[in-house]
Amino acid sequence: MPEDDWEIRGIHSSGRELRERAQTSSVEALVERYRQAGVRVTSVKGARGPRFLEPGRCDPESFAAFNRELAAACRAGIPLPGAIRALSKELAGRRLRDALGAVARDVEGGMDLAAALEARGSDFPPTYVPLVRAGLESGDLSGILLDYAGESRILARASRLARAALVYPLLLALVGTCVLSFLATEVGGKFEHVFHDLGAEVPEATKILFDLLPAMEWAPIALLATIAAVAFGWALLSPRATTGPATARLLLRVPLVGPFCRAAALARFSRMLAGALARSVPVPRAILLAGMASGNAAILVATGRIHDQVCEGRKISEAIRGERLFPETFAWMVSMAEERGELAPLLRDLASIQEERMDRLGASLPFALSLAGTAVGGALAATAAVLLFLPLMSLIDQLG
Repeated sequence: MPEDDWEIRGIHSSGRELRERAQTSSVEALVERYRQAGVRVTSVKGARGPRFLEPGRCDPESFAAFNRELAAACRAGIPLPGAIRALSKELAGRRLRDALGAVARDVEGGMDLAAALEARGSDFPPTYVPLVRAGLESGDLSGILLDYAGESRILARASRLARAALVYPLLLALVGTCVLSFLATEVGGKFEHVFHDLGAEVPEATKILFDLLPAMEWAPIALLATIAAVAFGWALLSPRATTGPATARLLLRVPLVGPFCRAAALARFSRMLAGALARSVPVPRAILLAGMASGNAAILVATGRIHDQVCEGRKISEAIRGERLFPETFAWMVSMAEERGELAPLLRDLASIQEERMDRLGASLPFALSLAGTAVGGALAATAAVLLFLPLMSLIDQLG
């Protein structure tokens, strides 16, 4: 079976960070190999080029819709090759569309669906192929596809909320910068000439402000260039610069942003774990898949420790209780469900609760960011006003 290139990042038992490439036809086997070597994997990504150079990547929302429709086709008894070929034509991403077309041909030729997907594993999210295999083994492929679609939907909604949270503050910052630029060039320059003609004593801080006034004319263009450079750099580096555990933990501590990221990660973790357990995936394997699906490097490292403790015979709730990234109520509810044998249904409920929390926090982010930006802009404007009026007060004293 052909092997794909994957980029692995993790932390060795010695504390050393690891980042290297490896070839494999099975992501699960690769993660297990590194785990046995004492490495806690924090990220597994296809070793691809920058995103803007890739031909037509598919967004999570589109792929979620594809899996929902494929699940419906499975329930209706439609042959998989024809369903995959027909549904993939609606995808916007050319690379994924081509990969699914090749998968359809392989399945039509008699290859197992999981094997056909695994042959092109780097074209799909790391958790997709193991979940499809689990669905085939349990005889409930449509159910596992719906579970994966639900997890992808959470990712798509979180990304959409994050983008929406940035649009309004950026527009506000751009408008504010234009206003300040106009005031600095048109009003501030006149103050400078008036003080010079009247011979007013100008403090050093105000002189520095006058030296900066000509540059303010280009402030809006500089802000637009900065935004474009950050967006371009993110598109270039994000596939290779996966957030490390330390950075992820730091991000989770940022007010508002941290709780939003935690809610999104826990919702994806809970939904993936619920779906895997409902399809009789072995518990240790289900935990690793859920950690990979969370999209958070810190939670992935924590699930590695949870996996090891479960393999030693501890309950999931006992292992989760020792991880501070999981809320205490989360561990308590999991322990109650474990005792009753109703863990999968509870995890689905927890995923819904975390989704609602993510939506609520996401809705408050634009206001909070705008308020912070307004406070910073107001402070800068007030400082400039005070510096401009200091010579004026000195001039009034001289005239008096």
